[in-house]
Amino acid sequence: MNIWTVTDIINTNGLPGSVLGFAYLPSAVNQGLGAFDGIVMRSDRVGKIGTADPSDGGRTLTHEIGHYLGLLHTFDDGCAGVGSNKGDYCADTPPVNGTFTNQNCPSNGNSCNSDNPDLLDQWENYMDYANGSCMAMFTKNQKSIMHYALTTYSFRKLLVSNANLIATGVLNGNSAPSAFFSSDARKVCVGEPVRFFDISCKAAVDSRQWQFTGANISSTNKDTPVVIYNTPGRYKVTLTVSNANGTNTLAVDNYIEVRPVVAIDKPTVRQEFDKSTWDIGTGWTILDEGSVKFTRDSSVGFRDLTSLHAPIPNSVDGQRFQLVTPPIDMRPIANQNPKFSFMIAYLRQNAQSLEELRLYYSRGCGDNFKQFLYRNASFLSYSSNTYSPSFKPTSESNWKRITYSLDAFKNDSNISFMLEITSNEGNSVYIDDINIGQYNTSISNLEEQIALNIYPNPSDNLLNVSYLNQSGETEVWLENMEGKKIETLLDKTTQDGQIEVIYKRNATISNGIYLLKIRTNNQILNKKVIFAN
Repeated sequence: MNIWTVTDIINTNGLPGSVLGFAYLPSAVNQGLGAFDGIVMRSDRVGKIGTADPSDGGRTLTHEIGHYLGLLHTFDDGCAGVGSNKGDYCADTPPVNGTFTNQNCPSNGNSCNSDNPDLLDQWENYMDYANGSCMAMFTKNQKSIMHYALTTYSFRKLLVSNANLIATGVLNGNSAPSAFFSSDARKVCVGEPVRFFDISCKAAVDSRQWQFTGANISSTNKDTPVVIYNTPGRYKVTLTVSNANGTNTLAVDNYIEVRPVVAIDKPTVRQEFDKSTWDIGTGWTILDEGSVKFTRDSSVGFRDLTSLHAPIPNSVDGQRFQLVTPPIDMRPIANQNPKFSFMIAYLRQNAQSLEELRLYYSRGCGDNFKQFLYRNASFLSYSSNTYSPSFKPTSESNWKRITYSLDAFKNDSNISFMLEITSNEGNSVYIDDINIGQYNTSISNLEEQIALNIYPNPSDNLLNVSYLNQSGETEVWLENMEGKKIETLLDKTTQDGQIEVIYKRNATISNGIYLLKIRTNNQILNKKVIFAN
């Protein structure tokens, strides 16, 4: 049975809403659509974990398999769909008034009174459009229809033919097994157990032998062994299986990645892509596979000539360009307003360009990413009212700073972040100066923009602060090195233009190093100042 996973499905039927998946009925395939026989699924609707959307309980594929085996929707023909020869042609599925009548799974919902006896809507049925987490059943009539499809229509009959069952290893033929395995995790923390599964195919396995490099158990013949790795690293796994007809071995280098329980990297984590080996041994990872993916561009950047480039014009619509940071221990800056900031250069090709940005986080040593930020094309573009058929940044004005607070993750000792760009009929996207820490990225450039001047520094008594406020509210205050506010130098003001602050040291401020904080242009700038007699 073919299942194709794609990034997006274009809605061409003129109806509102998104298409999550579709399948051809067996009758349509039997009439000449054999080359397209199968199920098409949006990849974010397969299953419930990782980047999949858990809102439908992973039941979209179950629903589409129902269509694949001949089932119609329970709401077909609305309340007129009563009996075995109307609606969905199942007498044991009560009629449903409309497409999304039961989307919230009303426990006492009864949208139609045309059936006799008058029964509640069957929102538990996989062939309704109810919330997937409520779905739990097919009926006996639906079961009969699916069995009929598997015994009547040629393309479905082949699936369960004896020859096909032998060829795919469901039934034993006269062949040796083909070794294959999986595990409940590929990335784990030190000391975390990993369960392995023998999923060899083609023939029954009479005996097996596992070999685990670097684990507490070096070899075993169990079918689902559990092992533990006590040292960080990447380790090889080998499985050998055999029966009376022969033996087969599968060995995978670097199959398991073992990470420290507490991340080695501490803020500030910064990436400017200035070295050709920026990703080798640094923990930064490009997840995209194939030739069209995030690549380092050595001809353009925000402050130099290097950046990360997503070649959108060379991609298909919906392709995802993904960059993962090293695991980070955020605790050293827990009280210092940690943030994720970077520079992005992008200009929409036309009004139909719909590139998207998402940020994800994954706690612990695995890759269970969850989204925490979304921005659309009009936000990403440095000029929302300008379009270009071909774009490449040529000056600092073509770049835009994006900053997001990481305060929700400030106590995490092992967390990774993923930056994702999704393509959709637009121009290339350039990323530079990624910074994870207490400061915004490219902070020195902000100093230049506002013409910041602090003098004298060190100071024995008086401190002069001069800068240009160009947008919104501004304020200035003093903090100690523990991040505690100890003095206000300038109360909040919306005054534009040149700001001059003269501060006379309070008698309670002893000699030492302090942080001068300036909020301006929707950013916070930090500068060290020293008071000494």
